[in-house]
Amino acid sequence: MEKPWRITVHHGGEEQPDAPVSKRAAIDRMRSYQSAHFQRGWADIGYHFVIDGAGRIWEGRLTRWQGAHAGNADLNRGNIGICLMGNYEERQPSAEQVSALRSLLTWLTTE
Repeated sequence: MEKPWRITVHHGGEEQPDAPVSKRAAIDRMRSYQSAHFQRGWADIGYHFVIDGAGRIWEGRLTRWQGAHAGNADLNRGNIGICLMGNYEERQPSAEQVSALRSLLTWLTTE
């Protein structure tokens, strides 16, 4: 991947439980993302980072590899993909997710 110069934040689109997500549930969700992305013919999870409902940040695809999250190769060039687990057309991200996203964005933009 070329040097990142933009970041896209997505939501997974799945229902988010009311209680904070357990680590096991987050791992299972990551595996379901990976499986769905493999079915699309992608090399791995299309996102570089995923943030679960408890605010844990998971590494998906290494940032040295171009993502497969923004729709096509041109849109993915130089683009870091971050996904928040949940469906934010239905409800807002958790406070923990927002805090983790802010921290991750700060880290990514100050390197």
